[in-house]
Amino acid sequence: MTNSRKIVISILAAALFSPAIASAVIQVKMPVSRIYGTSKAVYIGSVSDLTPTSRLVNVKITSTLRGESPGEAIRIQIVTPAGLIAKVAKDAPVVLFVGKARGGTMAILHLADTWLLAKRASSAKPQLWRVVQKHDAKQTFPGRTAALVSIVKKVAAGEKPILDSTDVAFFRSPLRKIAKLDVTNPRWIIASDAGRSRTHHLLVGTDKNIRRFTSGKEGYTDTTEKWGLESGPVAWRASLDLDHDGRMDYIFGDTILLDSRTKTQTIKLPLAKLASGDKPLAATVAYVRGQRSGSRKLAAYFLSASGKLQEFRQSSSGKPWETVAARQLWPADTPVVAAAFGNFGDTGSPSVLAVRQSGVTRYSLDPTGGAPADFERLTGVNLKKYYERYADGFKNPLITTLDVNGDKRLDMLIICDTGGMLMVNRGYGTFLCDYDSGGEIAVHPKAQPKLKITAQTPWTSIDLHRDRQDDLLILTADGTLYELSNKPRPKSGKKP
Repeated sequence: MTNSRKIVISILAAALFSPAIASAVIQVKMPVSRIYGTSKAVYIGSVSDLTPTSRLVNVKITSTLRGESPGEAIRIQIVTPAGLIAKVAKDAPVVLFVGKARGGTMAILHLADTWLLAKRASSAKPQLWRVVQKHDAKQTFPGRTAALVSIVKKVAAGEKPILDSTDVAFFRSPLRKIAKLDVTNPRWIIASDAGRSRTHHLLVGTDKNIRRFTSGKEGYTDTTEKWGLESGPVAWRASLDLDHDGRMDYIFGDTILLDSRTKTQTIKLPLAKLASGDKPLAATVAYVRGQRSGSRKLAAYFLSASGKLQEFRQSSSGKPWETVAARQLWPADTPVVAAAFGNFGDTGSPSVLAVRQSGVTRYSLDPTGGAPADFERLTGVNLKKYYERYADGFKNPLITTLDVNGDKRLDMLIICDTGGMLMVNRGYGTFLCDYDSGGEIAVHPKAQPKLKITAQTPWTSIDLHRDRQDDLLILTADGTLYELSNKPRPKSGKKP
């Protein structure tokens, strides 16, 4: 590459993008909305055909969101990186942001899930754009081109579809003892809102049974007998409000409890036994669309550490649920320590965030959700290079999911031997990271945690203060219940 071209590229890159800096707020310095606003023209298209030998891609223009239309089609020649042409497929989406730089008209484009820099061949018709190199804009948007198309269209309509900044002052309140529950050696805890009343339930699992405690003005009352659930020890468990009626539904082992105002429906599922040495990781129930009929049905998912996913689909009324062929999300010889289901992708369907010592990987349950995505694809950040304390990954990771900022997106907090990493959900399969989160239950460079949690420590999240931001509850072996509040930090001069 000539020196003049390098100068042109560096000027364009400096004009459009600048890296995020560590401060009280983590923010994307050059978000998609700003790129859109500073572009002379913005095109969206799809690959109509391609010639791999000459690395030439023909693109049909489907939308001109800004500036003059380039016509019905443009061409893109991938000069470098040469290997990218192998990742380009027919009908694949393309986004082009056109700008001016010294030496000619330049563009930043997104193709095959990759940010690229291109220069326009001035006399060619239809327009010919020559890709001259990859562009480092992962922190602007590290996700897929298909998702970027949706984002750009919403930006053009005046919306703010993706989170581009977040405060890092989460869990800064002191750890507080709030109750002593009549339970010893608890194995897990679930907190669930009791609906319109200002109370909540704590479901605590032991080696013998499930106990329920209900909050009130005088603390927590044991309401296990009133609840009426007969149970022994359970492996899989989850709580969720499937029908949005304010009443929580549950998974306990192989049983789904659908709780409505008129009755509680119990659904038994034929879970296969786990192989020796395997362990349950996570379970959920979600609405999915049938590939043939397109109708929405309930689906239940059960995931184990070996990567085996068992799935069941709601059948016709009155019939047992259908068993779907089990899937292997990851090789059995690369087991996962912890995992969580949620809307962590860009299709609106459930996916899994799986945590190993080496990092975090997202696995989509939707066939259109793309290949597994590692930490860098999710955040735009190389974990080992960017965050020094996590150079060796997440040793002994413990996780919980929660909504830290009240935007109704599910985030994930990872507590490990070297600190607390909060992955704040931006939407569209991407995340911002607070690498020093977790307050007094996390290791900090100059301080040990006030309360050390281990794999045997039950903890969970719930919005205790009705401020739409989830707080943390930690339960110790003797039944002591602690709260780590997510209330905003008090202003200077005021006591917490």
